[in-house]
Amino acid sequence: MKPSRWSSVLSALALVLASARAAGQAKGSNDMAERVSKPVVYQVEGMDRVRVRKDLVYKKDGSVELKMDIATPEKQKPGEPLPAVFFIHGGVPADVPVKPKDWGIYRSWSRLIAASGMAAVTFNHRVGFPDPNLAQGAADLTDAIAFVRGRAAEFRIDPERVALAAYSAGGPLLAAPIREPKPYVRCLVAFYSFLDLRPSALHHKFLSEEQVRQFSPAVALTESTGKLPPIFVARAGKDQIPDLLPGLDRFVAEALARNAPLVLYNQPDGEHGFDNQEGDPRSREIVREAVEFLKRNLAR
Repeated sequence: MKPSRWSSVLSALALVLASARAAGQAKGSNDMAERVSKPVVYQVEGMDRVRVRKDLVYKKDGSVELKMDIATPEKQKPGEPLPAVFFIHGGVPADVPVKPKDWGIYRSWSRLIAASGMAAVTFNHRVGFPDPNLAQGAADLTDAIAFVRGRAAEFRIDPERVALAAYSAGGPLLAAPIREPKPYVRCLVAFYSFLDLRPSALHHKFLSEEQVRQFSPAVALTESTGKLPPIFVARAGKDQIPDLLPGLDRFVAEALARNAPLVLYNQPDGEHGFDNQEGDPRSREIVREAVEFLKRNLAR
């Protein structure tokens, strides 16, 4: 796989995307900068009135300081803690100046979830590009969950009702909760995600064979030690990311073979990141159904 092809797709959603508009440079990157700045295609009442705790430092590792935002509904009944949805972004270079939790797509997803009666946790982690850096990213996810659950009373969050929603290159971080299900992780969501790394040339370049299997949710299905949580998969039929669809489709086939609690939505005309690309009612339908899936599975 030619590096230029990867750069034009994944990097465009990272270094160029995040910095171009702020710097007023890279004229040709304006379209891509707009892509990550756009809100999610489905809206509900109250998204403009949610409460957001910004820039909470959940982890310090040497010179690295990782932050999260927590969005909750405008009004919350006393004594009724909210379930929490953690948003796992895809891979970005370490030197991106505007981190994913501050991109328009994740800010709007968090507001959508909060306005729908749940808490949304958007956080930066170290899954990278081109080196996927999955071991550090997985540790960051573990620490982010522990931080929120450890301060659940302060945040008015129910530590026993958690969902994980992964996007793109964040998908491999769903392998652990599939392999060793936790009772507090009630469900999983994957939007256009890497769900089997075995077909991926890029991941083979940076990971050992053992790591490729460790971070492949499709492999985790075959090694699962407990009852699987319900899983929602959103597939982009015209996904441009090399080697992503073969792995996602292998995951779906494995899940069906094992009679896993899988919900699959295919957007036949959708490209990578279709959830904030206007113009297709099917995209809005899939986002709406993802929200309903989360509400059902996170209910008391």
